[in-house]
Amino acid sequence: MAPVAFAQNVLEVTDVSQPNDVYSSDDGKAVVVVKCNKTIPLMFESTMDKTADPYNTLAEGNDSIYYIEFPTGSRYRGRQLSIKSPGYNTVTISLEDLKPKQAVTLLAVDPNSMVDAGCYRGHRNRGLEELKKMNYNEARIQFEVATECSDVDTIENNENLALVDSIIYYRNKAELLFKMHNYREAANLYKKVLMYNSYDSYANDRQAECMLKYVDECSMTMEQAQYYDSEKQYQQALPLYRQIVENDCPSRLLAQQQINRIELLLNQRKNHSRVFTYEYTKDTPIGFSYGKYNMHKVGGCLFLISLVSFYPGLL
Repeated sequence: MAPVAFAQNVLEVTDVSQPNDVYSSDDGKAVVVVKCNKTIPLMFESTMDKTADPYNTLAEGNDSIYYIEFPTGSRYRGRQLSIKSPGYNTVTISLEDLKPKQAVTLLAVDPNSMVDAGCYRGHRNRGLEELKKMNYNEARIQFEVATECSDVDTIENNENLALVDSIIYYRNKAELLFKMHNYREAANLYKKVLMYNSYDSYANDRQAECMLKYVDECSMTMEQAQYYDSEKQYQQALPLYRQIVENDCPSRLLAQQQINRIELLLNQRKNHSRVFTYEYTKDTPIGFSYGKYNMHKVGGCLFLISLVSFYPGLL
């Protein structure tokens, strides 16, 4: 008798979670969403939970979507989720790092089911993997190829194309601003990249570098402004204080106070005139006076004691 071996079909599971996915739970739980063709029914087991039964199952096109809720916390560290289907190999997924309100989306496919059936999913999955690896041009190529698949999900694929285009745009613009030393705006754009793809370690490092350079630049400008201020070189100090405010530096409130003070001081100087006069009448001692004339208000003069009173011989 010859031995007979029955080979199981292959079930591939890919994490297709998006960075901004959130589970709207009030009690700090997380959700795992599993999508699979409805011809492949799925069952679930957890190493840390009594049950991993879905609390909801929906049909969407040719897919079944399973929603499984899990409690979170350190006591569930090491949790493993097993995904099973009759005739397929069991796939085990690590869920030990689940955070409260986190949403994890998994895609389960049979790559050998039919030639066309896995076309879109295959290119989409490869595109998402390239996205995580920061290979954005390659990711876009995969999404472009996916548009030609007979089973393409047009709405989802267009969203993926828009996603990768946005990342490429903001990344390139951020690099340009970085080279122009506009670190504040560059940091904001790198932050946008991370909103679209939290796996982008380059954007994360660049954002941190930009923030350090931005803070250092603000500090240097403030020191220079304060130096000119202390030397009473107000015309040199004012533009520097204004630059701090315009760049939204951490010291912008103090800089604005200094701007207000200097502008008030300069305005007072502008609206006052200083005079030195003398009065002379025959047989009367010469009188000298010194004072300021306010251009808008009543001014005053300080009259000096007549020098003749002390030095009559001057006449």
